[in-house]
Amino acid sequence: MRILLVLLLLIFSILAFAILSTATSESAPEVGYNPGAGGLAPQAVSGANQAADGVILVDRGDDPAELLACDTAVPNDCPLRSAIALANSSATPMSIAFADHYRIVLQRPLPPLTPNNLTISTTPNQEVHVNANGTAGSVFYVLGAHVTLAGLRLYGAGASYATITVGGAAYDVTIANNVIGDDDAPAGNCGLSEQAFGGIYVEPRSDNLPTTRAWIFGNIIECHGGAPGTGIRVLSDGVVIGRNQRGEAGPAQRNEIRHNRGVGLDLGSSGGNIVTNTHIHDNAGGTVVMNNFNNDFMQNEVE
Repeated sequence: MRILLVLLLLIFSILAFAILSTATSESAPEVGYNPGAGGLAPQAVSGANQAADGVILVDRGDDPAELLACDTAVPNDCPLRSAIALANSSATPMSIAFADHYRIVLQRPLPPLTPNNLTISTTPNQEVHVNANGTAGSVFYVLGAHVTLAGLRLYGAGASYATITVGGAAYDVTIANNVIGDDDAPAGNCGLSEQAFGGIYVEPRSDNLPTTRAWIFGNIIECHGGAPGTGIRVLSDGVVIGRNQRGEAGPAQRNEIRHNRGVGLDLGSSGGNIVTNTHIHDNAGGTVVMNNFNNDFMQNEVE
């Protein structure tokens, strides 16, 4: 009888332990698991890890003097200036995106965009304004290759500076779907780029490589009121205006160059460029300057 009782107690203990273990495993998910997200809970990353992920998210609209870490674990830790500094320090392709609508007023010029394969862009229906605020510089000065600026509203460059400058060593730069020189698209609503040299300025090429310097399409370029106040000034070959990299030159790629103090487009003596699908009108200094006819100028609307 004593042996039978011992055996019954042993069996009862084993069954109780099994039931307790099952209940515990169902009520306590694995550490790091987020059932609502369907997998592992996201981990906080530092600014360096954010750069390693390839996307730097601007999450504030001011322009503090100090460089912040752009740490995704810290809210309001990544102004545009700090995002550019982080991208400039990376050797891998980077994208700078924006967490919200912003009107960024610069307190001093931004750092030049030195890395290759950098994209600064917005999402559809997102408004991001960058106002250079009359400081001594362009809004963006591009020095790297394969840089894209897309979907932005850029204005306020200082005297003798264009809103966007493409440096001599830069190539395969895409400038697409921006409003350049003003804060919105309605015609004639000027007054924010009164000192600016012009809209886009392409410096002379610093190498002899047969590369496309810039693709410029889908932009509104207007309201540059400084001297000379040119819409686009090109001192190089290899610039394609009004067509994208896939050869598309439709309404989505059409440029509007208007209401500038100077001429709409100045190619000067530069040759080897393509200008198409561009509407140039109502520029106080005239329409087009082109002293070298080794350019493809076709299917534009000039008035």
